[in-house]
Amino acid sequence: MTTWAICSYQRIMPSRWPAEDCVSPTMLRIEAGLRPLASVECLRPAHCLSHPGAMLPFCFRAPAPKPRVKEWPMTTLAIEMPSGIAGDMLLAALIDAGAKSERIAAQLAQLGVGPLPLRCQEVHKRGLRALQLHVDVPQEALWRQFPHGADEPQEHSHDHHDHHAGSGHRPYHAIRHLLEHAPLDERVRQRAGRVFRILAEAEAAVHGMAVDQVVFHEVGGLDAIADVVGCCIALEELGVDRVCVGPLLLGQGHVHCAHGRMPVPVPAVQEMIRGRAISTQRVDFASGELTTPTGCALAIGLADSFTLPSGSNVANGVGAGHRDIPGLPGIIRVSLWQEEQEQQETHPRWNGSVHELRAVIDDTTPQDLAAVCNALRAAGARDVWQQTITMKKGRQGSELVVLAADQDCDRLAAMMLSHTPSIGVRRSTWQRWELPRRQIAVTVQGHRIHGKVATLPDGSMRVSIEHDDLVSAAQALGKSVQGIRQQVQAALEDEAQATQQDGEPHASGGQVGTRKI
Repeated sequence: MTTWAICSYQRIMPSRWPAEDCVSPTMLRIEAGLRPLASVECLRPAHCLSHPGAMLPFCFRAPAPKPRVKEWPMTTLAIEMPSGIAGDMLLAALIDAGAKSERIAAQLAQLGVGPLPLRCQEVHKRGLRALQLHVDVPQEALWRQFPHGADEPQEHSHDHHDHHAGSGHRPYHAIRHLLEHAPLDERVRQRAGRVFRILAEAEAAVHGMAVDQVVFHEVGGLDAIADVVGCCIALEELGVDRVCVGPLLLGQGHVHCAHGRMPVPVPAVQEMIRGRAISTQRVDFASGELTTPTGCALAIGLADSFTLPSGSNVANGVGAGHRDIPGLPGIIRVSLWQEEQEQQETHPRWNGSVHELRAVIDDTTPQDLAAVCNALRAAGARDVWQQTITMKKGRQGSELVVLAADQDCDRLAAMMLSHTPSIGVRRSTWQRWELPRRQIAVTVQGHRIHGKVATLPDGSMRVSIEHDDLVSAAQALGKSVQGIRQQVQAALEDEAQATQQDGEPHASGGQVGTRKI
């Protein structure tokens, strides 16, 4: 919550700013609803009194913006790929369906790798109108300021729909670190993280290495990162709750990439579709690469279902690729759907679902079971826990419970069977009521501490501290956790009030969710 102090020297100082950052009074707009408050706690008298004149005994605080609470009906996005899929094609289609490119670009800038402007133009593919996207990536990007161990940018052309600027080699762990620390909406972070994890797992399997050793080539380029994260931001902009994906069109022939001449589909795409429920189609002519690794990972990683939805079609978008493909339109199509009124009334709040996997174990050690839980979390489980149960003959045992997305169930169940002595896994699907939530952060004497803000049904907010960050900061500062908890909690609550729910910058011009105290 920004508090403004007014002094007779005609300068205005927000209480969160350093003294040298005072700004013109023209930046303050006192509108209906502002109320005067006592100024004892929020002014900086030493600074204001250093100027001629006396300080006015008022400050003004704008009422906190009413949080946007997700209203029913649930919105489902359908993705149809008559000519394959690439990251820039999907992002273009989402923008065509109503997502704002300026807002997406503004949030991409918060990744900390420099500006990533998005240029859209209307084109015609075989007589069909579509939107085509260009991501303007500077050759000398700010990425290289980060200690990621990235190599010099190189020219590649694997994701041929997407990438025309120089693409560097980016290790998976660097991209994961980037996503974890960027001030993104929590669901954007989760979706983008899932897409890159699917890519990394496929590359690791293809090259016979550990996932954390994977170094992306074309997929590591800043334009590919912009495609993936931009698509996830666009889903939030459109209020998408579920994603349904149609069949993938794989193509035939060969393609040249960083590893040389490769058959289509390339090994990474072949690995990603292995064992998954997504259906595929092929054309009967040498069309080249139609589904790129980035596009395939987006389709699989974002999908909640591989069956197209029903209901009321409320918006459509068409994205175009950069190639003209004989016999194919070269487009991707998305559509937004909402359930019919009679469906809405049956479960107006239960707008999410999750799969629960359970296995009963009675002959393993606590140490081994803890290691299995950690492995399942690292593999993408939404949550993992174990609980003690009493089994037949009065024996003590453990029940391992895993929450998983639809596309991860088979893989995680296989891990449960491979890593434990259990001979079976039970699966059930639950509806759930999810509170809207987002992530914020404050900086305490140079130590960044994250928090989560959940919006309750009545519109109020609940703020929780990331405990690991709190412990690390306390240890580094030589203080107890209890000694800084109250200060951090108060700062996070103040930040939650000050941060615009729709992701706009603070009144001070800073980025959302980054405050120093």
